[in-house]
Amino acid sequence: MLRRGRAIGAVAGLALLGSVFLPLPVLPLDVIETSIFLIERGTTQDEDVFVASRSGRVDGRIAGDLVIATGDLTIDGVVTGDVFVLSHGTLRIGGTVEGSVRGLVRSVELSGRVLDDVAVVAVNADVTGSIGRDLLMAGGTTRLDGGVGRDLRGRMFALELDGAVGRDVDITVRNVDVAATAAVDGDLLYRADDEVEIPAGATVGGVATRISARGSFLVRLYLSLAWAVGFALFVLVGFLTLWLFRASASRAAGSVVTRPGRTLLVGAVAGVVLPFVLVFAVILAGSALAAMVVGTLAALVGLAALVVGPVPALAAAGDLVTRHKGGLFGGFLVAAVLWRLVGWLVPLAGVLAGLAVYAWGVGGWLVAGWEDRKRAVEDAPLVPDLRVRDEVPPGWEPPLPPV
Repeated sequence: MLRRGRAIGAVAGLALLGSVFLPLPVLPLDVIETSIFLIERGTTQDEDVFVASRSGRVDGRIAGDLVIATGDLTIDGVVTGDVFVLSHGTLRIGGTVEGSVRGLVRSVELSGRVLDDVAVVAVNADVTGSIGRDLLMAGGTTRLDGGVGRDLRGRMFALELDGAVGRDVDITVRNVDVAATAAVDGDLLYRADDEVEIPAGATVGGVATRISARGSFLVRLYLSLAWAVGFALFVLVGFLTLWLFRASASRAAGSVVTRPGRTLLVGAVAGVVLPFVLVFAVILAGSALAAMVVGTLAALVGLAALVVGPVPALAAAGDLVTRHKGGLFGGFLVAAVLWRLVGWLVPLAGVLAGLAVYAWGVGGWLVAGWEDRKRAVEDAPLVPDLRVRDEVPPGWEPPLPPV
């Protein structure tokens, strides 16, 4: 059996992975902790499975979803739902997954069938089986010798296209190798540094077009990965903040909900206006040393505010979206993912939403902190009375002598 701390860490990583790469977050509740997860041939698991293990093998049937953090995982049986996987080994699918496959793995070997989508981040992927809908890849080398029912999309170092794609190919890639057996029913759109040669025998139903790429492929890939990792760290810091400051964060989120106008005004003044006024005042004063010290402090405080500030507002908004069923942690995760999706779909709306949650969150922290301070001052005198009193308190009786 794995240690509980290791299992919780693995599942926490899987939930964090879901917040970054998956459209909907995965929040596992009952986790199986085992060295080897095995569903034997002829055996059926009649419910969703959440697993933290060193390795896994499914030869039987899972009538539901499989959520697993593991090493090597082999699926030669049937999974009727979706597969969410976090693996430092190889994911091998020789059986059938009737839903989708999503996750972060070292490598993928797909020789069986996935009836819905495959969306993975992997160092390399070898697809010789069939995918019913879309294939979304991010990472290293992808070899497609099987079939994709709809679209092939993603960012990768190299693509070896030997199989069939039912609709379009839309990729950002460094090297593309199209074989004579390749068949694309729609368009072949690629962002690459060089033109792709379409050999005789290969078929492209639409147009094969190289889209002008801005900057080098490696720079774009590194920026994309850095953006994803940054969001993952933001979610992790948000979880830690909600856990370490449970009472304060709860009151701050409550202030955002119960006093939205006040918290927005306080956050806008304290988090946006005041820092600019302070920095400009120091600059106009003409002291280089003061400007350096104040600028450094303002940058550090501003960075902390940008990371921790939005947490109460996102937690409050997510709690309202989930109708108070996910708590602060679940609400924060849902709202953070929605915020990311809005920023990805409509960048300007994402920026405006970011400013709003930042101002509301900072205002929530400040309003809750001020109310806590007022409550503490009212409950306790500023200078406690430490004088020794000689008079006997009313109703006092001397203790009985020992028997």
